[in-house]
Formats: sequence, structure tokens, C-alpha cells
Amino acid sequence: MEQQKSRTIEESDRIILEIVELCLAIDIHAFSFYKKLSASSENPELIQFWDMIGDEEKTHVDFWKKALDFAKKGMLPQIFDNPEEILGYIQNAAEKVEYIVSDKDIDGKKVAESFLTAFHIEFYCLHPALIPLFNVMNILSPGNNPNDLYDEHIMNFLEVFIKYCGHEKAEMQLLAEIIQRLWYNNRTLSRQCYMDELTGLMNRRGFFNLVQPLMELAKRNRRTIAVMLADIDDFKKINDTFGHLSGDAALTKIAEVFKSSFRASDLISRYGGEEFIVFCPEITPGAAEALAEKFRKAVREIPFHEKALSISIGVVEAVPAQNCDCPEEFKKLTRMADTLLYQAKNSGKNKTVFANCNSGQNKVE
Repeated sequence: MEQQKSRTIEESDRIILEIVELCLAIDIHAFSFYKKLSASSENPELIQFWDMIGDEEKTHVDFWKKALDFAKKGMLPQIFDNPEEILGYIQNAAEKVEYIVSDKDIDGKKVAESFLTAFHIEFYCLHPALIPLFNVMNILSPGNNPNDLYDEHIMNFLEVFIKYCGHEKAEMQLLAEIIQRLWYNNRTLSRQCYMDELTGLMNRRGFFNLVQPLMELAKRNRRTIAVMLADIDDFKKINDTFGHLSGDAALTKIAEVFKSSFRASDLISRYGGEEFIVFCPEITPGAAEALAEKFRKAVREIPFHEKALSISIGVVEAVPAQNCDCPEEFKKLTRMADTLLYQAKNSGKNKTVFANCNSGQNKVE
């Protein structure tokens, strides 16, 4: 059984590694192609533009190099529902991009052809199926995530495309406008799937989509994790006294404090109503309590009518057992955090109750 499990992990690592290697190859081709267009263009504005697009592509190359380093160390969890299907798509995309950039007849002097070729490359460079991988990398190594930077990248691209090609053929401008609209709509739908509209935090779906692979990674590497449940004290009274718009304002203000108090690697979600859940995927033993206390005290500083806001928190730390079932283990830790949260509520509110599963420590702050 253990050998079969080991083979499954090795196979997952191999697929992730191959996907990342192919994505890196695609972006290296794109970077080289844009620099070729810059070097061969005769228009100073287009030279500057292709240089800018190439430099942006270089940040994508750097991202994939970093992801490759994680993959080689076995630190990228399996986050795809159908990894073989994703691998097949990326293999196909890599072959097409390699073929496209090998056309020696395309250079910066042929403006319309250059842009149409670049359109093909951009289409293959960022596929929606890769978004879960970007989300995990944003936790493991925050900064310069293609998913964060791509909106501006594609809008810059389309703006210059319309300027230089739109007047040649009406179809060209229509194509750019359709792609622009589709891109915006797809990004909006993607955000709605994973984000809470009011607070800008993850919703339950986005949160649980990422927790599972990060739990598996912590289990494999024997890392300490933490689960926190936090609930705004007397939230019903806030709504009844100041109105529901003020209740919404309290939620958004507390969400901002969450973002500034926790690490970029921590998952924060609006769990429902006035309740929030936090998952710390790798943390120094005991540090989760300090993070929770820092957050709790910061909430007290929020200016809000004449009433000070407060929050109660239950925090549990653990190292996932090597033989555990990760979904069940996370449910167990969440139930424990919920019990600790109610201890905080029942002992006067505005408190943090902390427990360490491995040491048996239980503290109230």
C-alpha cells in the first residue's frame, strides 16, 4: 500500500514538473520572439512597445524558473483535477508556439503579421487551467505572479494593436475588441468563483480549493500548520444599532486588517456571515498564536462609530500525521478551532484561545 502511495506521489511530481518545464519553454520562446520584433522594427514607438512586452514576458520567465525550482524539490502539490489533460494541452501549446516563432519571415517590419503572431503566443502563454498553480505559487513565493500582472499586459497589447492595425481592416479592430471583452469577462467570472465580493477575501470555494493541496504538502514535508476561526463579537447588535450598511462596512474594515496582519502565504476566507477562517500552511510552532493576537489587537483600533469593534478567535496548531487523510484531518482541526472559538466567546469575548495538538498546550489570551 505504501509503495503504491509512493508511486502515486512520484507520478504527480513528474506531471507537475513536466507542466512547469513546458510553460517555461513557452515563455522563453515568447520573450525571444518579442526581442526579435523589437530588433527588426523600424518604428521607434513599436521598438519601445516590443521591448516593454518582452520585459514583461521576462518576469513570466523568472516566475516559471522559480516554480521549476519548487517542482524539482517536490514542493509543488498536485492541484489539478485532471493533470494528464492539462499536461496534454500544455504539450500541444508548446509545440504550436515553437512552430510559430520558427517562422523566419515574420519580423517587426510586418506590423499586422507581427501582432497576429503575438496574439497566438499570448493565447497559449496563460491558460485558465493554470490559475490554481498561480494561486499556490503566490502562497509559496509571493510576487510577480503572471496571473496578477497579466491584465495590464494584455490591455497594453490590445491598445497598441488597435492603434496600428485597426485602421487597416475593420475586422482587426473588431477582433481586438472582442478579445478584450472576453478577457475582461473571463477574469470577472474567475474572480467571482473564488472571491467574496464584499470583502475581497477568498470565498469558501476558493479557500477549500487551495487548502487540500497545501495540507498534502505540509504532511509530506512534516511542517507545522495552523487553522484559525474568527468571529466578530456582537455583530447582530452592530446591524441592529447602526444598520446593515454599517455591518458591511465593519466586515470590509476587518478584512483589510486581516490582509495587513497576516503573511502573504496565509489563506484567509470569509467563512460565512461574520465568521472568517485562516489556514497557515507552514508556520513556526507557537507563531500562529502571536499572529492571531496581533490581528485581534489591530481590530480594536478600527475607528467605527462610538463602538470599538472586537473579535474572538480559536487557533489550533498541528503537524499532520503521515498516515492521516488530509480532508478528514482538516475537518478535525476546523472542529477543534471552532470549539476554541466558542471558549473565547463564553469567557468574555475579545479573546484568543490557542491549542497545540502536538504539545497539548491550551492558552487563553
